[in-house]
Amino acid sequence: MKNLNFLFDLLLFPFLFILQFSLSQKSSIYFHLRRQEGKRKLITTFLLVFGLGFTSSVAVTFTSGGTTPFVLVNPPNTRNVIGNYAIAGNTVLCLTEKETDFGGTCHGDTDYQDITNNMHVVRYIDIDSNDGTWNSTSSYIDFSTTAYSPSRGIIWAGLFWGGRISVLYDHPKRYAVENGANSFKTVDAQGLFPFDITKTGATRIKLKVDNGNYNDVTASKFHTSPAYGGQTYSAYADVSSIVQAVPLDKGKHVFTVANLTTMEGREDAPGAFGGWSLVIIYAESYEFGSPKNISIYNGFIDIGKNDTPIEISGFKLPTSGDVDAKISIFSGEGEHPYGPNDWMKISRLVDSGYDYLDPTAANKNNMFDAKMTAISRDKGTTGDMRYNALGTNNVGVEVDNFDVSTLMTNYRAADQNINTVYVKTYSDLDYITTSMIAFSAEIYVPK
Repeated sequence: MKNLNFLFDLLLFPFLFILQFSLSQKSSIYFHLRRQEGKRKLITTFLLVFGLGFTSSVAVTFTSGGTTPFVLVNPPNTRNVIGNYAIAGNTVLCLTEKETDFGGTCHGDTDYQDITNNMHVVRYIDIDSNDGTWNSTSSYIDFSTTAYSPSRGIIWAGLFWGGRISVLYDHPKRYAVENGANSFKTVDAQGLFPFDITKTGATRIKLKVDNGNYNDVTASKFHTSPAYGGQTYSAYADVSSIVQAVPLDKGKHVFTVANLTTMEGREDAPGAFGGWSLVIIYAESYEFGSPKNISIYNGFIDIGKNDTPIEISGFKLPTSGDVDAKISIFSGEGEHPYGPNDWMKISRLVDSGYDYLDPTAANKNNMFDAKMTAISRDKGTTGDMRYNALGTNNVGVEVDNFDVSTLMTNYRAADQNINTVYVKTYSDLDYITTSMIAFSAEIYVPK
């Protein structure tokens, strides 16, 4: 098989190199913004990733405001590959029965679909029994597919996370910070004026793979957005070295994230949230895999105030057969009661023809509903592992995957030379911010 892989390398490398160079020059993303009046809530959408061992030491680029441009964050040599991407993610908060103060019992697995973080207290979920973490949750990726190639391994991995801290006096609120080695303390958030979330340690987070030790991760990009007497943030870090350091054979691999900075308690508006998502680009075998264009975007924008399409370009679809394509998002602070007009759509045309990502989904008009689509999480029977895979309310956090193969196949039938698609989001009640979109599509390779 090694000889066969080498032969495929020789045959395909020139084409993939040409595609990589030419297509990556054209990959881009654009947003148009439109102010929406009467927004009452905040949805923050990101794409995330994480991974004893490694402690990252990177320069952090700080931005602030209602928007920062979306850019491709996976390197050019990871965008046109024989492989695909997979995504993991979770919330670090749960809703409780309490309406003030702190603590309480977690809900949101089969109940509390229409109870929001504006109505009830939220608390941290902490599954790892580690004295040095104040929150921790996990999600897994199953690499059992025939096409996955452990010998070629992981190509790239990125971590995206976000949360919110309010300093208003409406209800008691607090957040946790590191306090020396393997220790933390809580800070009363009420009345902390002036407040700067970049001073709370929110740029740092922990990641571990399977049963390994936690790795300290520092964001390379960190964006803050002041809103309603508090600050919302999104963060991104390249964690390729962490994930690549662990041999990921075929099968299930669990990723755990801890010490995500966000608040506990209750906020009248927009409300607490905290979540993460890990994106992994993995290699497929030359025998069973297929070449794909993979584009991972990170930025920050207030969708509630803007409706300009996101442009995803730089691919060339196969000329025949079904097209293999998918799209993923990470978002925060969306809730079921604030639908039914929260959606994301895709089109081959910038000004018309937009289709729901999943036209058959029951929540297609309320996709920012604090539920997760096609994300794998384990659930236990004791402790906070009982709340690691909440079913009906993830306290505003969305990590969703959508298969858009049929849509892309139809788009190619309408335009044989298609190399661009557009994505739009909308909400008529929620104030929505977006910071992640991932996209992959099978690409044409000359014979």
